Amino acid sequence: MLEIFDDMDTINQDSIASLIDRVPAWRREEALKFRHLFGQFASLKSYCMLQDMIGSTDKVSDWGYGENGKPFLKQLKGTYFNISHCKKGIAVAVDTEPIGVDIEAIKQPSDGLIDKVMNAKEAALINASANPSLAFTRLWTQKEAVSKLTGTGITDFMQDTLTPDIYDLYTVENAEKGYVYTIAKFKTT
Repeated sequence: MLEIFDDMDTINQDSIASLIDRVPAWRREEALKFRHLFGQFASLKSYCMLQDMIGSTDKVSDWGYGENGKPFLKQLKGTYFNISHCKKGIAVAVDTEPIGVDIEAIKQPSDGLIDKVMNAKEAALINASANPSLAFTRLWTQKEAVSKLTGTGITDFMQDTLTPDIYDLYTVENAEKGYVYTIAKFKTT
């Protein structure tokens, strides 16, 4: 199950006020640590989206953290989730299997960034593309979703993260709203 929020023009103090009472005190404190309105909103909204998707306020409030810091719901064994946000949208994914999700605003990468995170084949695809920004963002969300699926996060080995025989990737490009998102799951046999 995936939910996307991309009505980012509606973010203001009133939208934060409408969410703040829906979250437990610990999440409220985390959200209000962000100095910018967007960070506060994204923290609160993504948590509320997760609550709505799970259908329970109590079960979402008890989080644990895995070996690499990946959060899980202590009371819902066999329920996996992942959250991502950018200036263009918020993505929340819930599944009965491990899942990773990433959403990113379409952006023009520097040559240095391409060299750092893409292998030669991926760099060639980006450079040959009619829309290099879109091609880069597509590959970046795939890499980030895989790193969130595995719980490793961004590493120095970003060039080697996309292994088609291990991961199923579902990527959606929303050029109108200016973002790309990818869901990553382990391939099932």
